[in-house]
Amino acid sequence: MRVLHPVRAQEALLDAGTLVRPDGAVETWQVHRLPADRTAVRVEADGPALWHLVLDPDGRPERLQARLRDDGRTFEATLTFFEDEVIIWRRGAEPATESIALPPGTRLLWPPLAGRERCLAGLVGEAAGEAGGETAGETAAGDGAAARMFLLVRRGPPAGGGLSAHLAKLTIHPTPDGLTLTSPGLTDMALTLDADGRLAGWSEGGPATVRRP
Repeated sequence: MRVLHPVRAQEALLDAGTLVRPDGAVETWQVHRLPADRTAVRVEADGPALWHLVLDPDGRPERLQARLRDDGRTFEATLTFFEDEVIIWRRGAEPATESIALPPGTRLLWPPLAGRERCLAGLVGEAAGEAGGETAGETAAGDGAAARMFLLVRRGPPAGGGLSAHLAKLTIHPTPDGLTLTSPGLTDMALTLDADGRLAGWSEGGPATVRRP
């Protein structure tokens, strides 16, 4: 698969595979452990699109990079996450720079489905009441659920920024094999995990994207 950044000698392969969406679109990905227990998720998707995401040990985002092609135009974006904000840089799309304030502990949902179980790391047990109380950006929602702020990153045309990002509070509901995410005005999302805790499927109001054996 093609990647934005080559795998370095100090990285250790954790997982790799292919996801097939209901419309037939394919994502090929690799997950590597970085120094200090950080994680890198590399994705090549139809489009073509190349993605690179770095997560901290708790599943919080540190950096997201993308090289995308739309209507014959190639554009790039980098999102760098800090404790209280994310800075977005774009090349080939407007606006060139953007800053969004983030509540502490904000999680990420990015356009690829690969790696989403790592973006949601720890939230299954948290929703079931194992988190040990509320924090900024996290509130109890009742019935074994918890609410947390997410930055939702969506792909769009270069004239609209190429990648857009906005905050949403999602309620996390534990299920026997994963979790669901709900929020007023958004389609319900469901994550299923295999016996090893890896993403087995993802659905948003319809047929599920599945991991190819």
